[in-house]
Amino acid sequence: MFEKRKWSKKLVIVILAIFVASTSTAFESNSLAAQPNTEPSHFSEKLPIGSPELPERRTVEHPVPGVTITTVYRGYPDTHAFFTVTVATVNDKETADNINVALKKAGFDSRIETLNERAPDDPATGPLGYRVRVGFFSDKPSALAMAEKIKQAGVRLDNGQVIGEKSSVQFSAEDGGPTTGPWEIRILTIDPKYYRGELKVALATPDGIGSETVSSIVRRTGASIGTNASYFVMRDTDGTPGDVAGLSVVNGRLISEAVNNTGSFVLTSPNGRGARVEKLSTELSVHSSDGSSTMIDGINRKPGLILNCGGIDDTPTNHPKHDFLCTDPDEIVYFTRDYGRIADAGPGVQVTLDKEGKVIAVAEQRGGVIPEEGIMLQGTGKGADWLRLHAKVGSKLYIKQSVKNAEGEHLKLNKNINIVSGGPILLKDGRPVVDAYAEGFHWSESPFYYNFGVRRHPRTIAGTTPDGKIIIVVADGRIPGVATGLNFKEEVALMKSLGVTDAVNLDGGGSSTFVGPDGLRNHPSDGQERPTGDALLVMPPKHQN
Repeated sequence: MFEKRKWSKKLVIVILAIFVASTSTAFESNSLAAQPNTEPSHFSEKLPIGSPELPERRTVEHPVPGVTITTVYRGYPDTHAFFTVTVATVNDKETADNINVALKKAGFDSRIETLNERAPDDPATGPLGYRVRVGFFSDKPSALAMAEKIKQAGVRLDNGQVIGEKSSVQFSAEDGGPTTGPWEIRILTIDPKYYRGELKVALATPDGIGSETVSSIVRRTGASIGTNASYFVMRDTDGTPGDVAGLSVVNGRLISEAVNNTGSFVLTSPNGRGARVEKLSTELSVHSSDGSSTMIDGINRKPGLILNCGGIDDTPTNHPKHDFLCTDPDEIVYFTRDYGRIADAGPGVQVTLDKEGKVIAVAEQRGGVIPEEGIMLQGTGKGADWLRLHAKVGSKLYIKQSVKNAEGEHLKLNKNINIVSGGPILLKDGRPVVDAYAEGFHWSESPFYYNFGVRRHPRTIAGTTPDGKIIIVVADGRIPGVATGLNFKEEVALMKSLGVTDAVNLDGGGSSTFVGPDGLRNHPSDGQERPTGDALLVMPPKHQN
């Protein structure tokens, strides 16, 4: 067992040396493209992250006209930070007390820490939850050894429940409290007044729904710069890996339905002019030539599996619930070739339409080739029953789809519309919003908001300024001594300092990726690039192609 203590001088010197070396290497690799320099960026004040007196260094480069990449190195390794083992994070004090008592009886020097911060729009008051921790360690291997010891101990509560099996090692600088960092943040600024390329959304893989690293997408498309974008399905138990878990529109094509009433980043013109942040929803329905109609649940995904929820007639909720899998046994999902060539097989009913909406095939089994120009519908449960009754070979089905904002206004889709999904919205009309409760970042059964929004993680953020600039930020994190990450409050402060008035949090964590003209620029927290479901791309001006 280790007592709480400051890091030793020798350890601090080693970490500082690693930090300086890593930032120097990043600077040198940046110099391979577009001549970075130390000229002032479009924002002059130091970033409002950590204490004002923290040191800060920036590099600025202009890879194409109208596009600026600013890299900010701020702060230094926190000499008071430590590794610790988090055994449990729970809602109520009684459960935390019971876990703490059981650990102490087993010989572990455990403690309880109160989690006070709630989402700004959370109607409840009082502590959000409690975490039970063991140890203060100056190095990660020692903490990992303690976590394994706790797992092997088989500590039980009085009711027989085993605790500690999910013990994890965490770094205190990432808890959300005061720290010196460090931070490594890349800020991409696109000014449509001068940018003559195309700012676009690209799905991973050219052959349908799938996952691909941002570096690979950039190479494949010939983009100058790319970042990750939407939340997406990672495991086949949650749906189709690579499927955007929320609204996706590419060149006016609706690829994926929304997690209703959650934040999205909307591009409305080729070079980004008029980009905006909005809460969006989708309404989908199918109408038969016999006069009957019903709702459609989804687009281009496995029927019955709804990651992040926010749909219709789902279990356990129709409200957004982030990183949670809702289910629905009674669905109709339609597929286009954007999904790929082959639709998933399974029980249910499948209807194939030609490009005019005429029913050309009905099957009592799901699976098979999706028509190149038509649509395939798959139904399960009550959805299958509706298709049996109202989709006869030779009849017609009409698909109605609509994207609308929080005010009920419908967005007309055209080839210039591209949308990536995220959440929560951070800023609206210059006001901090962070309606994380409404957008599904609160779980009633656990302190999810603390883990996702209060703790620091790698982040990707998109926003706009009053004069029409687009700001995309990628902040590294979860790399102790190198990059600490940001929490929701810090994201808001950062974007406001950049002059942003509307901003939305995009997928982050191990997904956060920034690829520049010379390749991968940032440090993904997984140690390597994570394949993602889509990407935001800055294409070179046409004369540079």
